[in-house]
Parts: sequence; structure tokens; C-alpha cells
Amino acid sequence: MLTNALEGRPVVDAGWWAELEPPAVHVAVDSHGTVTGVVSYAVRPKDGTGLLLWMPCREDA
Repeated sequence: MLTNALEGRPVVDAGWWAELEPPAVHVAVDSHGTVTGVVSYAVRPKDGTGLLLWMPCREDA
């Protein structure tokens, strides 16, 4: 799923992904460098709406 989010490649609903700018991805880490969350989001240029595409955090390894 992360690879798809990084590349802006949809798993489902490909039609609305085509309307989006390339996604931005940010990774949150704690003071030890451990990943605690990732967010992928994109903007739809026709109306400026921001959309969360993927946002897992603090999942079990």
C-alpha cells in the first residue's frame, strides 16, 4: 500500500485519482528514529480540495 501511495497509483477508484496532483507523503518518526506514522495526501486542482489518501500510524509490526 505504501508503494501505491508513494507513486499515486490507486488500488481502487482509479477515476478520481486521475483528477489529483501527484501525492505528497510524510513519515513521522519518534526520537529513536522509529516510524510512528505515514500520511499521503493530494490536492484536486479543479476545486483546491485536499484529500487524505493513506494515513496509518502506530500499527503493530
